[in-house]
Amino acid sequence: NTWVRGEVVFFDGCPMHFPPDAPEGAYTVLVGIQDQSFRYLPAVTDLDADPTPLIPVGAVTLKK
Repeated sequence: NTWVRGEVVFFDGCPMHFPPDAPEGAYTVLVGIQDQSFRYLPAVTDLDADPTPLIPVGAVTLKK
């Protein structure tokens, strides 16, 4: 895919797979973008923040 700088991209879903022995509890969901060499690109949550490779976007709770 090719995205234009500043373009907002939406998607309908993102499957999450947990190992069968993963403990119950809350897990933070982090999002990052990698280049073609699989290096994470720096991102910020606001213009005053330091760049980071992963941005927290929420949490999921695993229950068995």
